[in-house]
Amino acid sequence: MGDILNYKDKFNKERLKLSLILKDKNEFSKFKMKAFIELLFTINMIEEGTFTRLEILNFVQEKTTSNGHSFWQYLILFNFMNTLEFVFENYKKITLDSFFLQKLNKMIFEKMDIEAGQYRKARINSPLKIKRVETKDILSEMKEFDDFLNKKGEDALSFAFEAHYKFLTISPFKKGNFYIAFLLLTLICLKNGYLPIVLRSIDKKRYFEVMENYQLKNKKEAYYSFMRSALSRSFQLLAEKSFNEENKDNLLTIAKFAKLCDVPVSTIRYWMKEGHIKPALFTPSGYALFDENQKIDIQEAKLTKMISKCMSSLKKGIEKASGQS
Repeated sequence: MGDILNYKDKFNKERLKLSLILKDKNEFSKFKMKAFIELLFTINMIEEGTFTRLEILNFVQEKTTSNGHSFWQYLILFNFMNTLEFVFENYKKITLDSFFLQKLNKMIFEKMDIEAGQYRKARINSPLKIKRVETKDILSEMKEFDDFLNKKGEDALSFAFEAHYKFLTISPFKKGNFYIAFLLLTLICLKNGYLPIVLRSIDKKRYFEVMENYQLKNKKEAYYSFMRSALSRSFQLLAEKSFNEENKDNLLTIAKFAKLCDVPVSTIRYWMKEGHIKPALFTPSGYALFDENQKIDIQEAKLTKMISKCMSSLKKGIEKASGQS
């Protein structure tokens, strides 16, 4: 209980800072651009897309494209960005219900699928990779979901986390359920003065684990704890570091940061591309700057690489021993 109260106190301070950003048109514009990039990267990663973070950044900021991606892939990216624009500009007056979620799905896929915005007819597995035992039709499930969305008095963050989870367990659309789930999460957060929740590449496995453990083993608090931690990191990424440009003299160039972490610059660039680390700030010329506290992200990436290498060696050893027996 003490941890939850500490989180609430911390988030209330962050909400106050965010409210100041939202009141300043220039700051809101910068915040929105940063949020778009991170939300696009998050959904691309969750959906196992092929865009790198740099390609998404160039697309959002410069409207440039690169080889290796189809017209349809860029169309989804473009449509999702426009849908984010709509949500950010209208979040205060949007009514949360299943009809609005259908509208969002249609906005993303209407030029690609004639059934965009319509509920699926065939049975599918949940995106959580758990087979669903469907006892009700989609309309009935979404009616119950509407009733949940209309509930009053629940803690705003718990409500946001639960809505995200419940929607994914239903997965009412033929495609794009993760897109809508993150839009729903973003919308509820904005309505209640919180930042959108974005994820890093290293968060992906844990995200699926806590969601599936909630569904299979009712481990609700583990899921909530993961989401609260993600929200806290999102604030550092989207608000504190993005808008403290006056402190950029205290930030490190990629060369100095690589030296601090005792790795080559090429390694930092690779981990940036893979999403393991994100610069604290980009200069107007596009140069990446880092906070020395981000050294922990590099340590996490090193540990992940070491564990992966050990597991690979162990697997080879077992296979070799099996072949000799």
